Amino acid sequence: NLKEYRVLMKLVADYNQVCDPSKKFYWSSLFIIRPIQNFTEKDWQLTAAAGAFNLFVGVETFSDKARFHLGKKFTNEDIEFSIQMAVKYGITFILLFFIGYITETEDDVDFAINWYKEHVKYKDNLMICLGTPLGILEGTPLMQQFDQLGLVRTGPNDQDWTNPATGNTPA
Repeated sequence: NLKEYRVLMKLVADYNQVCDPSKKFYWSSLFIIRPIQNFTEKDWQLTAAAGAFNLFVGVETFSDKARFHLGKKFTNEDIEFSIQMAVKYGITFILLFFIGYITETEDDVDFAINWYKEHVKYKDNLMICLGTPLGILEGTPLMQQFDQLGLVRTGPNDQDWTNPATGNTPA
């Protein structure tokens, strides 16, 4: 809830502005990237003033299509803006990814590799954490849609699947 988030950030920022510097409040948290129009530079200023230090973001993939399929409604443009704001305001951004979402293609992988190369300039404020290949677990929405999505089981492990439509495999 961005309305409540802003109220909290203002309270903490106001405290940080008047407190003894040794008692300033700093925090790290899981964080959600919002579309640019919903989370503006003013919000980033307030977040920094409230003592944000490290923000962990489940980006999951650089494929907008895959991220939207996951229910994460932010774009690569939103990610770029958020990184620029985090850098500008001295916040470390930790981007969390898993490897091989079911709709990803070889082009998506190539895009990610190029993205990493182009963003080395942010190395002092940006960390990338790559997880394991995507496992499809019993009871999850992906498992419930397994056949509908055209996935094929190739072995006994959660990561043993392929998507013939995209050529995607955990490998």
